[in-house]
Formats: sequence, structure tokens, C-alpha cells
Amino acid sequence: MGSDGECALYLGLDHEMNSEDAHLTSIETALRAASLAETRLREAMEAIPQGVVFLDEDGRYVLWNEKYAQIYEKSADLLQRGAKLGDTLRIGIARGDYPEALGQEEAWLASRLEHLAQPGTRHEQWLSNGRCIMIEERRLASGGTIGVRVDITNLKQKEEAFRLLFERNPLAMFVYDRDSGRIRTANDAACSLFGYAPGAMSDLPAADLFAGSGRARAAELLGTDRSDTSECWQMLRRDGTCIETVIATRISDLEGFAGAIVSIFDVTERRRIEQRMAYMARHDELTGLANRAHCHAHLSELLEQAAPHETVTLAMLQDGRADLALVFERYGMDPREGFQEVAQETLVAVLASDHPLLARVPAGAIRDQHLLGERQIVMAGRHADQVDKRIAMSRLQWKTDNPVAALSLVSAGLGWAWLPAGFVRAPLADGQLVQIPSANFTNIMKLFVDVVWANNRPQGLAARRFVALLNERRIHST
Repeated sequence: MGSDGECALYLGLDHEMNSEDAHLTSIETALRAASLAETRLREAMEAIPQGVVFLDEDGRYVLWNEKYAQIYEKSADLLQRGAKLGDTLRIGIARGDYPEALGQEEAWLASRLEHLAQPGTRHEQWLSNGRCIMIEERRLASGGTIGVRVDITNLKQKEEAFRLLFERNPLAMFVYDRDSGRIRTANDAACSLFGYAPGAMSDLPAADLFAGSGRARAAELLGTDRSDTSECWQMLRRDGTCIETVIATRISDLEGFAGAIVSIFDVTERRRIEQRMAYMARHDELTGLANRAHCHAHLSELLEQAAPHETVTLAMLQDGRADLALVFERYGMDPREGFQEVAQETLVAVLASDHPLLARVPAGAIRDQHLLGERQIVMAGRHADQVDKRIAMSRLQWKTDNPVAALSLVSAGLGWAWLPAGFVRAPLADGQLVQIPSANFTNIMKLFVDVVWANNRPQGLAARRFVALLNERRIHST
């Protein structure tokens, strides 16, 4: 061949070599691009806080991030490219990694593989380390599967804590479905309050719990957030009896439905007490008559007008509001009054068992001078300045004409007192009070009890008969 032919051959070989080099260069570029894409994909997967896994169309492992390996730490040695997820699950079942599969191994595995074959539905998976994993899987256009694993253990623990708080709460509670208007579930306290067996309130129309006109407003109430406890609601128990309640509601989306947590406070007894107190505020507790304020104002006027030695009882006697009065014997005689001795009362010197005086003075060594410095609760009219010196001994005295008040003050350790023996028998027996262990005086005193009437006013029929009977009794006793 001539020089021209050699040149043409050379040029042809050079062109082929250049084309091959270009092809190799494009392959290397594609490989570098693929490697870069995989690197970026791995970096992206590692940046995701949830576990992520890629499976091929046969359910074999392709890629997974470190979080996925951490979640399945007990099966981490089985995570290899090309290994089937189904095989790793079977080995994990044999190891005891999936406690829900215990006793139903094949059925559990079949159910899990069915979820894998038909992805799209979220489901939960409990692991042997006590963690709960939420699994969500999606099919890719290539035929493979991408799966996400989220550790929802804390959420499940909160749900369990709420469930226990709800079910064991002593406060009546139920879950209300705002769409259907029915009760989804009620705790035992609610079932007990409304007279139902445990669990029997489920699917009950909530409106059935409200009385009459309250039903129309019940749906509005239960469908809103409400913490106003000033309004009372009439609600019905299963037997038809009515109770008064205060209701608090909290809107919450639970388990995929629009719901509300309803708390019910039974205030029936509280309302009864409030109504009784309101009644007593407008009526006299002794007579039951209205205008109690007027009655008290009149009694206060009587006390202001009473003589210094008169008690409330004697003031009412002189005013004509009473025909007879029972009082202890007094110094002197009041010419306006007639009286008859009817009984003898034994008074006992008592104080609280924990009174400081008992700790300061040895038992049986308390003398009258010790009592002079202690507060004494004296049974006498609040305006009386002439009190029997046998009874009033201490320098500091609190006076009351109410024996119950006197007993309460002594029991509270606020002083000592002479009180009727029959009145303090029970407190002495149970150790709440003790008789003062005196050294130089007797701690028992006997006083006569007189029935007194006004001489300047005719007595009523009952009062006259009572005085006549007293006189007959006195004559026969002599």
C-alpha cells in the first residue's frame, strides 16, 4: 500500500480508539454519578430520625439506615444485602424477638408478610425489648418497597397511662363521639354513678342521660370545650332517679374519630346542703318561721333590755315569748317571778385530756390557785355579771348559754368548766375529757334546777297544767 493508504488506516484506528475511550469515559462518569447518588441517598437516609429500609421486588434488603439497625438490634447480624425480610423474621421469631408471635408463629409471620405484599396500611409491632414500633410501607414504581419504622413506645405508654387514669379514676368519665352522639366508653365510676353494669354504657346515646329540656342543650355542651363548673345539669340514672351534676368537657380526636372527654361531678348532696343553708338563712332554726333575721334582731333587743343577771331564757320569759323556763338555782329572788324546784343536777369539773395543765401539775395535785390562772368556760348568760361564785372561779372567763358550745370549747383545750354529769358522760368514757384531779376541793357539785314563770302574766293552759303537776308531785313526795 502507498503512503496514502497507510495514512487512512492509521486515521481509522485512531478514530476507533478515540470512540472507545469516550465510551469508557461515559461509563466511568455514570458510575461516579451513581456512586454519588447512592452516597447522597445514604446521607439523606441517615439524616432521617426514623428507621428506613429499601427492599427489592422480591422482598430482599437493598439499603437501610443506622436507625433501622438500632431498632432491630437483636436482628442486626441478619441485615445483609440480598437477604429476604421474611427469612430474618422467621429467625427472629425463633429467637423470641417478637413476643406477639409466641404460640402463633406461622399465623403471625403470614400476617406480617401479607402486610408486606400489600403495603399501605400502618400497623404496630412489639419487640422483646419492650419497644413498640409503628410500621408504614409503600410500593415503589420499580416494584420494590420503602418502609419506615417509628418508635412509638413513649406514645403507647402515655396512652396506657391515660387508659389507667380513665378507667380507674374515681371521677365519673366517658368518651363521647361527637359525630354519632353516642358514648364510646365509660369508666366504672360513671357506670356506678348512673346505675349501669361495667361496660354497659358503651354505644348509649348520651342524650339519654339528660332530663327533659336539658337534652336539646346536651349535644351542644358535649361538643365543645367547657370547664365552667357554675352551671348544674339534671341527669338521669338508669332507674329514672335524677341527680344534679357539674360537667366539664375536653375536645380530643381519639383513635380516628371526633371525640370529647366528659367529666361528671355529682353535686346532688352539695346542692341539698346549699339549699338547706339557704332555707336556714331565711328561717328560724327553732320555730321554722320565716324572717329569721327579724327573729334574731328581736332577741338581740331583748338581751340589751334584759337585767344584768338575766339570761336569754329569762329575757324571753319576761317578754312573753315563753311561759316557763328551766334554770339553775340563783342568788336572791325576783319578785316578778314564781318558781318551783324540779330536780337536782350534778356538775363535774372537767378539762380536755391533753390540756397543758395536766402536764404541768402532778396528778391529784391541782389546787384552786392553779385554776385561777386558767381560762374557765362558764355556763351563764352572755350579759350576766352575777354568777354563782361556787362555779365561777378563774380570773379569765368565757361565758356561753349554750351547753354544746361550752363542751366544744372545753374539748378543744381552750379552758375548763363545770358541766352537767349526764352531758359529759360519753366524752369522759372515751377519754376526750377528764375530771380535774383536785387536791383541795371537790370536783363534783350539786345544784337545784328550778322551773320559773312570770307572775305578772297569765300562763297558758299547758304551762298551768305543768305547774299543777309539779305541785302535786311536791305534795306527794312530802
